[in-house]
Amino acid sequence: MTVFAEPPVVIGHRGAGQLDVSGLPENSVASCLAAHEQGADWVEIDARLTVDGQLVLHHDPVLADGRPVDGCTLAECRAQGLTGFDELLDALPAGLGVDLEVKVALADAGAPASASTAGLVAARAAQYADRPLVLTSFSPAALLQARQVAPDVPVGLLSMPFTTLRELVASAVTLGAEVVAPHVATMGIADIPGLPWETPDRVHQALAVAGQHGCEALVWGVRPAQAAEVVGLGVAAVCVDEIPATREALSGRTGA
Repeated sequence: MTVFAEPPVVIGHRGAGQLDVSGLPENSVASCLAAHEQGADWVEIDARLTVDGQLVLHHDPVLADGRPVDGCTLAECRAQGLTGFDELLDALPAGLGVDLEVKVALADAGAPASASTAGLVAARAAQYADRPLVLTSFSPAALLQARQVAPDVPVGLLSMPFTTLRELVASAVTLGAEVVAPHVATMGIADIPGLPWETPDRVHQALAVAGQHGCEALVWGVRPAQAAEVVGLGVAAVCVDEIPATREALSGRTGA
């Protein structure tokens, strides 16, 4: 299964980027449509579970007023300006890919896969099979729950900067994930104060092992000045806040 059909793929982070970059509400229809207009191939959105078992899009675990998202109803979240999952997916242009990041809730502990955040996202994602998409999470358990509910929906394992690329690839391959999604700080790029043991040779070796197992690489946190070097490593996709500048940085590459 190929997730990113025409690399390098540019993914808009939370739509058209974080609020302080785009000036638009994150995870909103407006932000995702702006990302598309700016040249993004995909958008990344954050899915959370409400107390009444519905899905809303929000990065942080709490609302602007401090209440936890998973302690509020869908109606209460909407009143705070959050967008519903289906509302956004239904509003996106055909062909725009979606990276569905699952944010795990406390209610997922011990819950049946079908009632978990990942399971609900996977079930919804299966209904949009005509759209390029991948379900990602920092939680291996979430990917297992998604697999149980919708085995045909591709999944990807995310990591924070303190997880080495080798550790991430080993875990993603063992899970059977189609995508491995490290932070740019783990990619061995000289101008990034990342992990000191991530040398270019080790990065190439880890990516080669991922590729041998059909696991594509999506790197997040990429700045425009880093984009060409990251893509040059053989990465299929970059998740960015600055879409036009990233497009410009990649403009000299075939397929960008």
